[in-house]
Amino acid sequence: MVKVSSKGDICQSPSSGVVAVILAAGFSKRFGADKRLHPIETPSTENKTENNTQNSTKNTDCKPLLQTTLESIVPHFNKVLLVHRYLDDNISALLEDYPVIKIAAPEHPIGLGVSLATAAKHLLNETSQSKHIMVFLADMPNIKSHTICTLLAEIENNAQAAIRPQYLGQAGHPVCIPASLLESLSELNQDEGAAKLIKQSGTRLRLVDVDDAGVLFDIDTPEQGKSRQT
Repeated sequence: MVKVSSKGDICQSPSSGVVAVILAAGFSKRFGADKRLHPIETPSTENKTENNTQNSTKNTDCKPLLQTTLESIVPHFNKVLLVHRYLDDNISALLEDYPVIKIAAPEHPIGLGVSLATAAKHLLNETSQSKHIMVFLADMPNIKSHTICTLLAEIENNAQAAIRPQYLGQAGHPVCIPASLLESLSELNQDEGAAKLIKQSGTRLRLVDVDDAGVLFDIDTPEQGKSRQT
């Protein structure tokens, strides 16, 4: 059973039955450049010991958006799939240090639906079966660790349901989808998302209230990157 620590900020162990799927194959048309490589400021803490007294000094690191997103997701899962662009040399070096399974989206057509279908087809071809997938968008770096732990715990108690976090009554990401829908997901195309499929399938949708504006916050413009919430 998935547990949330008493501090509420980290799961006690990675999930073995839930696969994280990160969709990172978009072309950032509104951003005007490859936003996955856009530098994002992230808080860091350096511990310095002086005269046997440990002081904590807060600094700021600057990392590419995709790396920032990865570091908030990867520790929670034993398996992470990342769907990237066809012939995507821009992020190959960045991904080398992360334990993710890299999957290239087709050259044509493109869209979130195609990326999700690409991940679903990969999972259907695997011998080991997963019970759920948790779908993240690569341009959403602010989702809290506690939110991911909460959703993993919800999956344990709602094995056949689709699950979404909601903040102030508005549904966000990641979207948790039972493996029973993988076959249908593999048939999605272009920008057709999972919401319509979940509704048409009759799968129960459970909305989970979270105190996390990050489930709604994505970066579509350089200005949003600069004003990233922390």
